[in-house]
Amino acid sequence: ILRKAEEDPKKNASRALPNDFKASRDVRLQAKNTCKNWFFKIATIREVVPRMYMELALFKCYRFLQDEPPTAQLERLMKMTRGIADPMAAAYMRMYVAKCAIA
Repeated sequence: ILRKAEEDPKKNASRALPNDFKASRDVRLQAKNTCKNWFFKIATIREVVPRMYMELALFKCYRFLQDEPPTAQLERLMKMTRGIADPMAAAYMRMYVAKCAIA
């Protein structure tokens, strides 16, 4: 996503994003569309645990879609842990969601 956000196919060149970039002004539309497409594909996974692991693997990509922190997505992921039947697996998943949110 970072490479798509930095490259400009019209000029056949690339520009580096600043460290404090804003999704609304600095990220190219093509990068946003690719990122959204990834999250839409993840949403089609029916099993809860694999879907959560895939979404958490791409959790940092939310910064390419929105300027504010992804708190709504984090709350949704925490609520999804209620669907895990095994209490030990659910506890581990909650811990992993919290770890990904901090990182």
